[in-house]
Amino acid sequence: MASTKLVYLTGYSLAYDPQRTAIKEVTQLTEELNCKMAFDPSSYVVIQQQRRLVETIAQKSDILLLNSIEAKTLSNSKTYEATIKCLKNRFSPTIIIKEGKQGCTLLSRDEKKTVSGFTSSVVDSTGAGDAFNAGLLSCLLKGDSLRASCEFGNWFASKVIERYGARTFPSKREIDDFLTELES
Repeated sequence: MASTKLVYLTGYSLAYDPQRTAIKEVTQLTEELNCKMAFDPSSYVVIQQQRRLVETIAQKSDILLLNSIEAKTLSNSKTYEATIKCLKNRFSPTIIIKEGKQGCTLLSRDEKKTVSGFTSSVVDSTGAGDAFNAGLLSCLLKGDSLRASCEFGNWFASKVIERYGARTFPSKREIDDFLTELES
């Protein structure tokens, strides 16, 4: 694990042992090895059932990935403004709130940016958040900027939901065409 650039953890793994124990150990290991960590709590239910553990992992994460319901649940806030303030003050240096067709919001201690989504014909929204995470993290690992990575994540998710099933990714050609367009 010493050469690992980034570890991605999902909240669904916190539901049961031995996965929960493994996630705790990996979290500790990423700190010891100074490895970046991205964390998606996966569900407001996971946050409710494992609040202390989710908060601990979210505070140790370099990138926190949430949808808007998870953001409100984690922050214990009623309004959008209070949610943003709480997340910026308590959690990861980089927080991304996935907001469906509206795109996503990037938060850091000093700023808040919106990255627009893409229009698509929704067939099945299953896996949209996971597709966003995969697109975002793959671009970050290639060295792309956070904003460009979010744009790709938004696009990737918009393509996945145009097809039936969570594992219907865009083709390599579609990806290459979009990346070429993004760079120009």
